[in-house]
Amino acid sequence: RSFLIGLLLTGFVLGTALGGIVAAAVIAKFGWPAVLKLGGIIPLLLSFVLAWQLPESVRFLVARNAPAARIAAILARVSADAISGVTHFVLSARDASGHAPLRAIFANNLAVGTVLLWLIYFSGLVVVYFTLSWMPTLATAQGYSLETAATITFLFTLSGPPGALLAGWLMDRMSPHVVLGVCYA
Repeated sequence: RSFLIGLLLTGFVLGTALGGIVAAAVIAKFGWPAVLKLGGIIPLLLSFVLAWQLPESVRFLVARNAPAARIAAILARVSADAISGVTHFVLSARDASGHAPLRAIFANNLAVGTVLLWLIYFSGLVVVYFTLSWMPTLATAQGYSLETAATITFLFTLSGPPGALLAGWLMDRMSPHVVLGVCYA
């Protein structure tokens, strides 16, 4: 699970980095309004592909008493062995309780941990965003060309995904608290 979250964050970072490269090329050839048009058209086209290819949420299907074969077909894409022979799917007591997710993460002495997780994640994002925002300015102030500054920022961005994947892999095999502590230190 931690590795998959790292993979998700890697996609976000790579998309941001590649988006910058594409934006620079589009601006150079067609001007900045073309970036906004492209940024609107591509997600609209992608939404049709996602609506066509993305399966419905398993939790939603179970809650609506969808046929077990339909649910099993979706789950088999994740792990066919785990659902072999299963003919009936039910929600766990936690899922069926009807509690709102926000309420659930503050229940049973989870409030302090929830707030601390939010703070550390927010702090990490602030550091990354400020670093990425100021890096080109600082690099040009040190005498680097704008192109070199953009390259430095791009390479800095690409250094994150291997770290996220390694951290996720380690968190699946060790104490996630220790791994996160070392990463943030």
